[in-house]
Amino acid sequence: MGKIKISNVITAIICAVSISTVSFYFGTSAASGASISYKSQGKIVFNNNTEDTADDVIFDASDFKTINDMVVSGKRLVGTELNRYPSVNIDLTRTIPDFGELAAAIDTLTDDATADSGKMLKDATAYAKGAKIKGTIPSKGEATYTPGRADQTITSGQYLSGVQTIKGDSGLISSNIAEGKTIFGVTGTAVTESHIIENNKSVDISDINGTITPSNGNNAMEQVTYSVSGVDSDKIVFGKSILGVAGTAEPESHTVLSVNDITEADGTAAKVFIAGKTYKIPAQKYADNDIYISAEKNECSSENIYVDYHLDRYLCYGSSVAAANNTGSSITVSTPEAFRDKSVTVILHIRIKDDSKCAHDLEFTIDDTSVDSVGTGSGDGKSADFYKMSEHISGLTTHELNSFFSYDRLPNELTFYPHENSLGTHQGILYTYSVIYLK
Repeated sequence: MGKIKISNVITAIICAVSISTVSFYFGTSAASGASISYKSQGKIVFNNNTEDTADDVIFDASDFKTINDMVVSGKRLVGTELNRYPSVNIDLTRTIPDFGELAAAIDTLTDDATADSGKMLKDATAYAKGAKIKGTIPSKGEATYTPGRADQTITSGQYLSGVQTIKGDSGLISSNIAEGKTIFGVTGTAVTESHIIENNKSVDISDINGTITPSNGNNAMEQVTYSVSGVDSDKIVFGKSILGVAGTAEPESHTVLSVNDITEADGTAAKVFIAGKTYKIPAQKYADNDIYISAEKNECSSENIYVDYHLDRYLCYGSSVAAANNTGSSITVSTPEAFRDKSVTVILHIRIKDDSKCAHDLEFTIDDTSVDSVGTGSGDGKSADFYKMSEHISGLTTHELNSFFSYDRLPNELTFYPHENSLGTHQGILYTYSVIYLK
């Protein structure tokens, strides 16, 4: 037989009760406890093929007894549990309590409770006299108190959930307190020194230090009178006072000298001194700190010169560097590490030999964002500074071009754009170039 739904069992019970002539049971009523009797006259068979998974539901008189015993046992268990509370007293030895009596007993479970919100910690909950209550007593965590001149109070009406520490002081002893004084209940025993107030004395303060000599012992002077000569207002700066004398002397006005104030004869700031040049330091200025200016040696050495030489290269384009088909003609060189981020002059030397038989307008452009002075732009659309050198050359000739570029701080790389501006067909241009760096 398969599973039987509870709803169908209940339906079977109701039907069985309604057909009293079929099945009877002898026993005690679960509701009232009175004796009742039913006599079984057979089985009642129910057939329900629409909802049940089983084909048949069989219910006879013995099932009534099982249900009755379960209800009686359940009431007694509930009654026994309720009797654990002082406010409930159900006599289970004589009768079986009905559901109304059990419900009434539940309502009285918390009648004798004495809890209220003022006796419970904040946010704690409880039930008393049939109602839920929430505590209001605040909790005070750990705290430290350092005694001072004013009283400090731990207020009542709160729960001390942490340690409350009152600081002590090991120096609170009688020998540290003046005799006759009491601090925090400790009476002092220390004897204080006595002093004698002497009569007035005077001293003359002129160009040398004046001396006042008190008498022996722990004495004090009530008053000292001094006289000072030579303290005149014209010797004191205006706005200042000395010994009560207000100054009237006007201070001289000077401005601070900076390294940029030192210039060459044409007014250019002189950051490096070079032999053979004249420099000017302005008047009416003063140095409020040390100023250092480097002097440049008038000599050439391997430390100050670097030559980067590149052999034959070939250029064959029919338009300037601005054209889209000429972007591959740039030359990028790495600068010497010892010269980077320093003030450097760059010389670009180019030697050109044209093996064609036509004339060309040749240009070499340096393009770099770190160049300090704006040169002539090459029109290649880059947002950078440009320097350009150009020359008209004719076929089968050799030409040399030189150009100078100045950097306050030499970058790590330089990019050159060689191109020619003549239109028409040609065979190409052969060139070599050198980059010379001068500190």
